[in-house]
Amino acid sequence: MAGAGAMTLLIAREASAAMANFPNFTASAWLPIAAALAMRTALALIGAALLGHAANAYSTALRLALLRRALYAPIAFHDARYSANLVSVFVSDIGMVQELLRVVLPAVAQHVPTIAIAWVAVLLVDWQLALGLAALGAPLVIGVALTGRGIRRATLAAQTTMGQLAIVAGESVSGARALKALGAEGFVLDRFARLTRELDRWRRKRTLLTALLDGLAPTGLIIVAIAGAYLVKAELDSGRLTPSHLLAFASFAAVLGASLFAAVRAYAGLEPVVGAYRRVAALLDAATDEPSGGAPFLRGAGRLSLDGVSFRYPTGGGVHDLSFTIEPGEIVAIEGPNGAGKSTLVSLLLGFYRPERGSILLDGQCSETVALAEWRRQFALVSRDPAVFAVSVAENIALGRPGATVDEVRAAAAAMGLDSALDRLPDGLNAEVGENGVRLSAGQRQRLALARALLQDPLVIIFDEATTSLDRESEAALREAATRWAGRRTLILISHSSLDGWPITRRIRLEDGAIVADERLPAPTNP
Repeated sequence: MAGAGAMTLLIAREASAAMANFPNFTASAWLPIAAALAMRTALALIGAALLGHAANAYSTALRLALLRRALYAPIAFHDARYSANLVSVFVSDIGMVQELLRVVLPAVAQHVPTIAIAWVAVLLVDWQLALGLAALGAPLVIGVALTGRGIRRATLAAQTTMGQLAIVAGESVSGARALKALGAEGFVLDRFARLTRELDRWRRKRTLLTALLDGLAPTGLIIVAIAGAYLVKAELDSGRLTPSHLLAFASFAAVLGASLFAAVRAYAGLEPVVGAYRRVAALLDAATDEPSGGAPFLRGAGRLSLDGVSFRYPTGGGVHDLSFTIEPGEIVAIEGPNGAGKSTLVSLLLGFYRPERGSILLDGQCSETVALAEWRRQFALVSRDPAVFAVSVAENIALGRPGATVDEVRAAAAAMGLDSALDRLPDGLNAEVGENGVRLSAGQRQRLALARALLQDPLVIIFDEATTSLDRESEAALREAATRWAGRRTLILISHSSLDGWPITRRIRLEDGAIVADERLPAPTNP
C-alpha cells in the first residue's frame, strides 16, 4: 500500500513536469506517467487481495477463539450474560470487524502513506505555504475527530440495543407456547417495538453524523483551497514562488487533498467498527478460562465424600458446611424446598463452581487437584430439561463418548428403551431431533440423556428433578431403566418432593443451604 502512495506522488511529479514544459513535451514523455499509473493500480489490487485474505483468516480465527473462550469459561461467566448477546457478538460484531479488515484498513493503508509522502513533497517545494495551508485545515481535523467520536458512541448504543432485541426475539421464539397460553403476545410486541424505535433513533443519529463527516471533508477542503489561493497570490506577487514551483506544489497538494478526502471517508467507516471491536475485546478479556492442568483421575469404586463444603454466591445464597459420604451403589435422595441449595450442590459436584471452604473427594481424590475434564467425566447429569441439540439422535447420544461406534450408540439407545421410538422415526438413529429436541417427547428426551450417560460410563449419576415433567407411566419406565442400569454406580436423586417408587437407601434433606436431616433407609425388598 505504501508503494501505491509513492506511485501517486511519482505520477503527480511527472504530470507537473509535463504541464511545465507544455507544449514542448513529447508524447513519448507521457509513458513514465502511464507506467506509473499501471504500477499504482497493480500495487493497490495486490494489497487489497492480500489484506482481504488476511481479513477472512483473522475473522475466522477470532470467531473460533471467541467461541472457545465462551465454551471453556466458568459457568459464572454465562450466568452473568444473556446468550442472545453472546450470539450477537459472535455474528454481528465480528462481521463488522471483518469489514474493517477487508474494506477500511486497505483504504487507510493506501491513503495514509500517500498523505505522508505528499505532505513531505509540499514541504520541500514551499514549506511556508504548506504550513499556512495546514493551519487553515486544523479546524477541519478537529471537527472530523469530534464527529467521529459521536459516530462511535451512537454505534455502540445501537449495538447494545440490537443485543437486547436479540434477547426479546430469542425469548419470544423459545417461549412461544407459554406466551400464547398467557395471551401475552402484545406485551412482547410492545417491548420489541420500543427497542426497535430506540435502535432506529441511534441509527438515525449515526447516519446524520456520518453525513456530516462526509460533508466536512469537501467543504473544509474547498475553504482551505480558497484561502490558500490568497496565500499563493501573495507568494507569486512577492516573486518567491515561480510558475513551475506553483505547478509542482499544486500537483502535490491535489494528491494530498484527494487522499485526505478519501481518508476521511475511510475514517467514517472505521468509527462504527471500533465499538464492535471493543465488545469483542471485552468478551475475550472477561471470559476467564476454567482451571487447567491437574492430575489424572484414578478410577475406583465411586465413593463420594464432602467435608465441610461451603460456597456463597455474590448475590447471596449457597451452601455451608456440607459433610457426608455416599458409598458406591447407594441411591440417595437429596431433598429440600426451592432455594435449599440442591442446585448449588450439583454445580459444586460437577465443578461448575469451586468450594470456598472444604473439599469434595471421589475415591479419595480431591476435585481441586484432579484435571477438571477427567473429574466431570465421572459424573452424568440427567436434568428435568436435558440438553438436546439440533443434530441427529446418534450424535446427541455420542456426546457421552466422542468416537463411539454406531453399534455402541445403538446399544446404549436400546438399553434405555429408545429403540421403539427410533423405529417410528424416518431415519432411525440418524433422524434430526430439531431445536432443543422438539421432535421428541419429554420422556424420549430423558431416555436419550440416559443413553448418553450410559455411553459415558460415569461413577455417579445425578437426576436433577429429572422426572418432574413426566407422567406416572413415563416416570416408572425411566425409573426402571435407571435403577437397572445403575448397578453399583452411585445414584443421586435431587428433588423438592418425595420420590415414591424409587429404591432409595438414604435421604438427605437440605434447608437454607445446610443439612437438617440425614436418614438411612432399610434396603428395599422385592415384592
